[in-house]
Amino acid sequence: MMRVEALQQLMAGVEMNVEQEFAMAQEFLRVNPRAALQLCQLLVNQKGQIRAALGKAETARAEAQAALERLQQPPWVLGYVLRVFPEGRVEVISGAQRLIVAVPAELGADTLEPGTEVCLNRELTVVVGRSDEPRQCGAVATVSEALGATVVLRGVGDEETVGTCVPALAQTLRPGDRVVCNREMGVVLGRLPQREARRYLLDTAPAMGFADIGGLDDIIAEICALLDLHLRRAEVEQAYALRLPKGLILLGPPGCGKTLIAGAIARYIADVRADTRFLNVPPGALRGIYYGQTEQRIRELFEVAGKAPGLVVMFFDELDTYGARGTGIGQDIDGRVLGTLLTSINGLDAPPNVLIVAATNRLDLCDEALVRSERLGDRVFRIPRPGREGARQILSKYLRPSLPYRDLEVADPAAPATRAAAIVDGAVSHLYAERAGAATLAKVTFANGQQRDIAAREVVTGALLSSAVERAKHAAAARHAGPGDGLMLEDVLEAIDDALESEKEKLRGPLAARRLLDIPDVESIVRVEVTPRRRRRHRYLRAA
Repeated sequence: MMRVEALQQLMAGVEMNVEQEFAMAQEFLRVNPRAALQLCQLLVNQKGQIRAALGKAETARAEAQAALERLQQPPWVLGYVLRVFPEGRVEVISGAQRLIVAVPAELGADTLEPGTEVCLNRELTVVVGRSDEPRQCGAVATVSEALGATVVLRGVGDEETVGTCVPALAQTLRPGDRVVCNREMGVVLGRLPQREARRYLLDTAPAMGFADIGGLDDIIAEICALLDLHLRRAEVEQAYALRLPKGLILLGPPGCGKTLIAGAIARYIADVRADTRFLNVPPGALRGIYYGQTEQRIRELFEVAGKAPGLVVMFFDELDTYGARGTGIGQDIDGRVLGTLLTSINGLDAPPNVLIVAATNRLDLCDEALVRSERLGDRVFRIPRPGREGARQILSKYLRPSLPYRDLEVADPAAPATRAAAIVDGAVSHLYAERAGAATLAKVTFANGQQRDIAAREVVTGALLSSAVERAKHAAAARHAGPGDGLMLEDVLEAIDDALESEKEKLRGPLAARRLLDIPDVESIVRVEVTPRRRRRHRYLRAA
C-alpha cells in the first residue's frame, strides 16, 4: 500500500526529500528490480527538467537585473569641445557651463576636435562618449566669414556672432552658406543646402513650346529671330560682337499668354542647348519679414543661377511686385531691395549666363532704372488681346478634330475636322459680332460725360477661351449618352457666355474697370453699368 501511495505522490509532483526518494527506490528494488530501474530513470528526468527550468529562470533574472541597472544609471550630459589640451584634458561647454574635464585613454583626447559633440558623466568630470554625427537641429544662420575653426555668423537682422566648428566642416564653409548652429553654446552643427533659391530651379524646361500657343504668331516669330541669331548663328554673332540681351519684357493684359511665352522661350533654347535651365520666380516669393532678408534671397537666387551649367532662363512673373519704387507704405518695394535687384542683373559680378524674361501688365509702375536698356528694357514685346483671327487660332488649339462631336458622319474621314472648324467659326462669330452674339457687356462713363460700350472683344483673352472650351467639354461629357453624342456648338457658346458673365462681374466699379481694360482714357472712367444677361437658346449650326 505504501508503494502505491508513494507512486501517486510522485506522479502528482509532490515534493519529496532525498531520504523519502531513497526509501521508495529501495522498496521498489526489493519488490521489483525492473520497476525500480524505471522509477530511477523517471526521477533523473524530472530532476533534469527542474534544473533546466532553474537555469532559464536564472538567466532571465540576470538579464532583467542588468536592464534595470542600465535604466537606473545616471544620465549623461551633452556638451561640445572648445579646446583640446595636450595632457589628455579638453575644454567643454555644456549648457551655460565651461568645464575642463578628463578624457579616458580608450577614447583618446587627440581624436577630439573643436565642435565635436561629447557625453559627460553626471558629475561633469569625465568624457564617457562621443558622437560622430552631431544633431542637425538648432538655429539657422548665414556664414559671413570662415576663419579656420572660428566662424562669423549672421543671424536675424544682420546680428553677427562668433562660433566654432569642426575644422573639416570649416574648410568647406564659404560666405553666404546657411548653417545650423547652437547659439547658446556658439557651435556650428552642420551645413544646410541653399534651398531658398534652389527650389525655384527646374531641372528641365517646360514642355510647352511655341507650336502650342495660338494667336501670337508675329510676336513668336520676332522672338525666335532674336534667339536664333544668338543660338544658331554663332559666326554672325561673333562677327558683329553681339551679346544676348539681359532681359525681355512681356507686356499685356492678364491671361493673354505671357507665362506661356516665357516657358516656350525656355523650351526653344533648351532644344538648341541641352544644358539650359528654367528658374521660375513667383510674385512675392523672395520677400522676407526680417530686415535684409529679401536682399539676401535675391543675391542667393542669382548666385544659384550663376553656378548652374549653361544658360538659365529666369522668369519674373508680375514684375511690378519687385520693381515698383515709390513712397507708399507697405505697397512699394524698398529702395534697398530694388538696388540689390538692379546690381544683380547688371552689376560688376552679375552672372553672364542669365536671360531674364519678365511679365507685367503695369509697366508704368516699374522703376525706370529696372526697365531701361542694358537691363530688362532691351526688348519689350506687347502681348495684345486676341483679335478675330487670333481667337480662331487659339480655339483651334483646344477644339481638335480628335474630340467627339455630335452628328458626325463616321464614313467621312474629313467629318471631324469639318465639325471642329464649324464650331470654331461659330464661336468666333459669336464673340466678335457687332450687334449680335455676345455684343455689349457694359457701358462706361468718362469724367467728361461721354459714354462708351465695352464689347466682348475688349475683354477676351486666351485664358478665357481655354476656360470656356474646358467648361464646354465638361458639359458634353456629363451629357454623353453613347455613340453619336458629343460636343456641340451650343455647349461652346453657353460656356463662352458664362465666362463673359464672370468678366462682367470683374468690371463692376470704376477702379476695377481701369485695372482690367486697356482702352483709351481708361483712367478717367467714373461709372460702369453692366448690361443684364440675356438668356437665349443658341441655335446649333450644322456643318455643311
